Amino acid sequence: MTHEPNSSIANENYRRKLMLLLTPEQRIERAEELNRQSMEMLKASQDGYRAYLERNFRARRHRPENR
Repeated sequence: MTHEPNSSIANENYRRKLMLLLTPEQRIERAEELNRQSMEMLKASQDGYRAYLERNFRARRHRPENR
């Protein structure tokens, strides 16, 4: 386990508190916007998209045996 500096933990806690102030609808809108931006970035780079697919497929191949 890696140890984060206190400032990183404080920043993460602050971001979490800000997210809790949003309504569920605002959280959904934010998630949709982040997904849209991510897809735009992937579409802009064929190599980046290929790497994304490889990671995705690799993650799906490795499943714990006890599931």
